[in-house]
Amino acid sequence: MEHSCEKCQKPLRKKEGKKGTFWSCSGYPDCKFTLDDLNGSPMTLRCPECGELLRAGTNAHGTYTACLRKESHSDGQARFFDAAGQPRKSLQANGEFFCSECNGPLDYIMAKGKPMFICRNEEAHESKKARFFEDNNGAPIL
Repeated sequence: MEHSCEKCQKPLRKKEGKKGTFWSCSGYPDCKFTLDDLNGSPMTLRCPECGELLRAGTNAHGTYTACLRKESHSDGQARFFDAAGQPRKSLQANGEFFCSECNGPLDYIMAKGKPMFICRNEEAHESKKARFFEDNNGAPIL
């Protein structure tokens, strides 16, 4: 099945790059449209809030599908989704918690595919890095 560029309607071509497989317009360099690869097909999922194409990636916390266009969202934050394009369920901590090293506030996040707590107050830590804490049913293990 041939996929078309949504900008110029020329065929998309599957390519291999430094960060893995992606889809590129055959009209390059005149058209620089690209899509991420999703199981061998172009990923055409869109953000339900702003309509931007979702992007897939991998970082230190694992793989993600996200809309990174923060300025288009009501709270100025990126939106993260599961592989089917459904919003990830938001995490609810069982109260407010503070870092055992610097007493800074902890955020409850998904990291490496599991819930964790993070203190982002890097300068206050001896290591000058964010501190992560394991989750125990909505409370950090300090």
